[in-house]
Amino acid sequence: MKRFKTFRKFKILLYCLSIIIPAAFFVTAGCLMPSPSYTGSPGGTSGPTISSSGCFPGSNAQIRSDIFYLVNNERQSKSLTRLTCDMYVSNIAQNHAMDMARRNYFSHISPEGKNHTARLNDAGTKYILAGENLAWGQNSGRDVINKWMNSSGHRANILYKDFNAMGVGAYGKYYVLILIKK
Repeated sequence: MKRFKTFRKFKILLYCLSIIIPAAFFVTAGCLMPSPSYTGSPGGTSGPTISSSGCFPGSNAQIRSDIFYLVNNERQSKSLTRLTCDMYVSNIAQNHAMDMARRNYFSHISPEGKNHTARLNDAGTKYILAGENLAWGQNSGRDVINKWMNSSGHRANILYKDFNAMGVGAYGKYYVLILIKK
């Protein structure tokens, strides 16, 4: 009888391991992705129809494009209009990301005291309303969006109904999103 109980425990252990080991393999292989800690984002493959093509020339084009699509996915999930990509605003955002990285600061305000509206005005950008989100240290566009969507002020900017265009900058681990109403 003792031998039967030992065999039964061994059989249960093998059954549990047959579930746990494959699940661990799939998670580490990336087949089973954990759910993001924010809600509302569709999966990464079905992006909005508004294209970012040509809006992000030069460095970090892929992560900038990812942020563009993920911002629009967030808006779309809340039945808001998708934003267009403004190449001029993207250049301003990119320049601010590069400036922060090169001069080692992290702020909406440059060491000279200029904020996003001053940068937009200096570039001659026509807009009615503007907002800016910054992030530092993330490794992917999804990580950046996750950070912003878990922050009430950043989330409010992304989901503000009156914005109709955006520009995205990324340099090193510095990320800038400028949202405008034209």
